[in-house]
Amino acid sequence: MARLKIGRCRRCKIKCDKTSILCTRCQTRCARCDKELTEDNAVKMTHGKRNRAHLKCKSCHNKFHHTDKAKDSRLVKTYGITLDEYNAIFKLQDGVCYICKKAPTGRPLHVDHKHVLKDKQQDPRDTRTRVRGLLCWGCNGAIAKFKDNPENLVRAAEYLKRWPAQEILKEPNE
Repeated sequence: MARLKIGRCRRCKIKCDKTSILCTRCQTRCARCDKELTEDNAVKMTHGKRNRAHLKCKSCHNKFHHTDKAKDSRLVKTYGITLDEYNAIFKLQDGVCYICKKAPTGRPLHVDHKHVLKDKQQDPRDTRTRVRGLLCWGCNGAIAKFKDNPENLVRAAEYLKRWPAQEILKEPNE
């Protein structure tokens, strides 16, 4: 018969099953306010390959994640720019997506940046040198689909102007 391995809960430090990092009680309570989590008030997010809850209620999550300090911290960590620099770029672009010229609706503009391969990772302090501008969700996704290749984008623009299939499909002169 296999023995149950005993560990300690990371949050409350009581003894619990070692296969879990939190005890059963802590898995159902908010990590900040200790309110019981339900399907309606729990924040669910994924982390890499693991799919698990943040174990915070929506009100505690929003209090932290939607503050200027939190936004500034994420921008610095991810792109090497401050919230003030983001706002300066936003102002330079007249508050619109650089490509489609539409104002953001519902979510802020994305920081568009040049991607580098994992084996060619640069110093994290150099991430700010790869920032190109601010784009809406759709334009940012379109750039990514073309793999940041300007030649592909030029060919796509020519394709939209020319429609090569019409050379075959156009009606013969009568």
